[in-house]
Amino acid sequence: MRIPIPRSRMQVDVAGIPDLVADHHATLAMVLPPLVERLRAMAPTLLVTLARGSAHHAAAYGAALAELRLGLPTAPLPMVLASAHARTLRLERALAIAVAPVGESADLLTSIGMVKRGGASALGLVNVSGSPVEAMADDVLEIGAGEETSAIATRTFVLTAFTLAQLVATWSGGAALSASLARMHEALADTTEPARDALLTTLAKRESAYVIARGPALPMARELALKLKEVCGIHAEAFSAAEVLHGPIALASTQLPVIVFEPDAATRASVEAAVARFVEAGSPVVRIGTRVAPGIHPWLQPFVTTHSAYAWLLMLAAARGRDPDRIVRPDSPPAR
Repeated sequence: MRIPIPRSRMQVDVAGIPDLVADHHATLAMVLPPLVERLRAMAPTLLVTLARGSAHHAAAYGAALAELRLGLPTAPLPMVLASAHARTLRLERALAIAVAPVGESADLLTSIGMVKRGGASALGLVNVSGSPVEAMADDVLEIGAGEETSAIATRTFVLTAFTLAQLVATWSGGAALSASLARMHEALADTTEPARDALLTTLAKRESAYVIARGPALPMARELALKLKEVCGIHAEAFSAAEVLHGPIALASTQLPVIVFEPDAATRASVEAAVARFVEAGSPVVRIGTRVAPGIHPWLQPFVTTHSAYAWLLMLAAARGRDPDRIVRPDSPPAR
């Protein structure tokens, strides 16, 4: 299915991502070793994240890799604890990662103060120097996304997730992950999605959808569900292939399409079991990410799949009469 895509700021932002990733990989190769040396000396026993929206999904992806590679338990911290309830948690020997790629809300800054009072060390991820996060955090990493002109977070999402993946690979000494990250810009330059036509046909006139994944793909599924909402106007929800069977499966029908991230070997059995239940209920099922990027680690494949989704999301938006440039991003999110 060929659908012309009106040129948009989102399209321009997406086009520059592979080159940004290549440049940032080289930068991180220089700045990460001394940071990782400090983190190893700190030996944190817990990793917590502070982020919202797409940044939250990128942070969750980095946290999933940290659990798998470092054996480090992770948790997202609800910022309402600091901004509304003025609570301080006991966070001795914790590392808090605060993600602020498009600005700093009052509740993020308040939350950084809270985790530091609780004994955590704070690592800030920012997109521009001079951020207030720099003054509060113990260490800062720039994500290298450059100027993002669209209200839709694409560059900042990809570069945040990439930065966290390279941090985990360097920290853990993961040779396979590191080798894949060195080739990531090549994988991202190819936006081929074999299921594109099926996606466009299935979703063009639908108002709801599920996105199913498991493991490191789950935060990427949540990001895709968010993009389906804001770019295409589809009420999409993401679920773990295990959790979807405990309640949400009740909505399965011929009217509810299901997008499935291709699973890795470890999660395949549970994902296939969930898919079988949806097929039995008559839900149209479309599998994405079946094209395996050469030389890319299985845990990084969902990253490539999510980036390749930008092309077909823009086509789907055009088919549904949606203009991504008309979406307004607030200057700052609400504090509560």
